[in-house]
Amino acid sequence: MSLIRYLFFFFFLMIRRPPRSTLSSSSAASDVYKRQAWNYEVSHNHSSKAAQAKAALDDGWKKLKLWQRSEDVYTKSILQLRTHVRPAAEGSAVLPPTCTAESAVGSRCSVAQNLVRPTQFEVGLAEVLGNKIQFFVDQPLLAIQNYLLKKVIPVIVGNDGRLYQIDGHHTTYAMQWWKHNVVSKMPPSVARSELLSLPLVAEIKCNWTSKFSSEPEFWSAMKEKNFVLLEKQGKPMNPSQLPATIGELTDNALRSLAGIAEIVSSPCIAKTCVPFAEFKWADHLRGQISAGNMPHWQSITQTDNFTVVAGYVNTQEFQTVVHSTSATKLPGYLQPSQPAPPPPDCPWNATSCNL
Repeated sequence: MSLIRYLFFFFFLMIRRPPRSTLSSSSAASDVYKRQAWNYEVSHNHSSKAAQAKAALDDGWKKLKLWQRSEDVYTKSILQLRTHVRPAAEGSAVLPPTCTAESAVGSRCSVAQNLVRPTQFEVGLAEVLGNKIQFFVDQPLLAIQNYLLKKVIPVIVGNDGRLYQIDGHHTTYAMQWWKHNVVSKMPPSVARSELLSLPLVAEIKCNWTSKFSSEPEFWSAMKEKNFVLLEKQGKPMNPSQLPATIGELTDNALRSLAGIAEIVSSPCIAKTCVPFAEFKWADHLRGQISAGNMPHWQSITQTDNFTVVAGYVNTQEFQTVVHSTSATKLPGYLQPSQPAPPPPDCPWNATSCNL
């Protein structure tokens, strides 16, 4: 009889509740954060333990917020794309012919993103994800095609016959990010194929095919005309180090900060036609950080979050920096309380291609 009882007790232990690891990742993560929070509360009188627990809690919430933000974008996009059925009457926009090395100056043509070479090393990721990506996430195919027909990418046909994008990197990056992170995750369908094959619409500004006897001469002309920015995080770079595609550009959080300061409801930096103006501001802000004038910015971890960066733009700390006398020579500088003028129209100067 004792053996039977022993076996029954052993069997009861074996069918106990499964371990927490069998729960969904979100539930498990929630429990981890709760335990971290509890540990912080019970040890708040012990400074070293409190600091460690708080750091763990902050890191956990940071990861959760980043995950939620990315999941919101993915879920919203994929649901919209899966449920969108294009009406027969909607049709398709007429895109221009494919770009070639012989494309005439002033003509418009279609080109795949991976065939366009960037002329800078970085983008402002917060501005891309918080501003540019919306033009792709919530729109059906025809609306995206029409947007691209309006948002024409200026390119130069280089000495080697390849296309070099000289502006609009954020739009191209947003489109490539959307295709890679959203469209590619759709189930196989005609809509998925159409969206993945959607090209950019470019306008040929200069055609310098076989114009120069060497690559250094070509890049010298590109620098002279302000068609290229050879720096990364404020450090000089070489043309040979430029990424092969727009999708390989890296994040410059200070460029985001300057760009978002131009488009918030009360801009403290004015938009201008000066090439790479936001990068000039980024270099200035980098110096202000080194001088200790932006301590709160250094404590921000989510510098790819549009809302977080826009919130910092409205702080007194940032306002003091951008309105200081040390910034007066930067493009788009505004005096304190000076309203920003409307964004200027920046027409292309046809003489820019003259050598």
